Amino acid sequence: MKQVFFGLRTILEKNGIWEKRVDERQEVWDALRQTEISRQQQAEDERYIGVND
Repeated sequence: MKQVFFGLRTILEKNGIWEKRVDERQEVWDALRQTEISRQQQAEDERYIGVND
């Protein structure tokens, strides 16, 4: 709790762990990003369906 409340470093971090986590999760993050882009594009397309009819 001291780490959370006061920013004390009572648990040592292992070197390279953050980079390993980023490498492991990058594919998931890319897929989520692409899904959100597709969802936003679909919402934008639906907004204009029938406007020019």
